[in-house]
Amino acid sequence: MWLHVPSPAVFTLYEFSIRWYSLAYIISLIVGTLYTQYKIKSLKVDLKKKLFFDPFFTYLCLGVIIGGRLGHILLYDLAFYAKNPLNIFALWEGGMAFHGGALGILFQCWYIAKKNPPLSWGLLTSCAAYTAPLGLCLGRIANYLNGELVGTPTHSSWGVIFTAYDMVPRHPVQLYEALCEGPILWLLLYTLQKHKKPKSNWDITL
Repeated sequence: MWLHVPSPAVFTLYEFSIRWYSLAYIISLIVGTLYTQYKIKSLKVDLKKKLFFDPFFTYLCLGVIIGGRLGHILLYDLAFYAKNPLNIFALWEGGMAFHGGALGILFQCWYIAKKNPPLSWGLLTSCAAYTAPLGLCLGRIANYLNGELVGTPTHSSWGVIFTAYDMVPRHPVQLYEALCEGPILWLLLYTLQKHKKPKSNWDITL
């Protein structure tokens, strides 16, 4: 059995701290931006104006944060936020929904493609899809380090006791999900893409 003591902060300096969940977001957004840059350059897309680095990164951040927050509010705790509207802005207290974040990124990809021809929505969303497993994997690892979203009790030798939750050995489902939503999902996307017949010049390869 493993004894887990939660450590949500990577480091803390006076009142300022960097948390694992924030770091997961930052790393995945930076990698997604750099990968999209690379694919656009490899396709030799002639943009009328320079798009990267800061604008695209900013749009992705806004899409993830605003979409994820609205998704959490509307899907999980609308009554609470209706009574406490100022808590909507308390992002440090947690509360982000993957569904909303995904919709936010899709919208921002549409907006960027619309404002920057000849970029296409399909190209940008494909780049986002190929890098999404990294963000999902890091996010689940952050869940594990935070000691949240714990699994069901188990008697297996790899059970983990999440001390912040209870003293019962439980499945580390966060790590299971990190494996399935990270490298396994990426390999699935890679395999499907390799067997897909290109329909246009916008169909990209990894």
